[in-house]
Amino acid sequence: MTFIAGWIAGVGVLSVLWRRTTLGVLVGFQLLFLATTLFWALFGKANGQLEKAQAYGVILVAASVLPVLLGLALSVRLFYLRKSNSVDEISTLRH
Repeated sequence: MTFIAGWIAGVGVLSVLWRRTTLGVLVGFQLLFLATTLFWALFGKANGQLEKAQAYGVILVAASVLPVLLGLALSVRLFYLRKSNSVDEISTLRH
């Protein structure tokens, strides 16, 4: 299971680094949060504290909603203003 969590984290990192659209970057962040939650659950199971690990996992999942909502709002606003969904154009929103 640790291999699967590491693989998910690797795909998340590659998605964040290689994607040029905001939605692709958001999917990458979600994969990173998912892998982190899975690592917490596996670590808690290995140490005999599964309930604590699951509680931390729930907190991580709840906390991962906020960046996705903000990123999605930014993506919609960027598309509305620039008719593009590229990450490179996010800095142009200041002008």
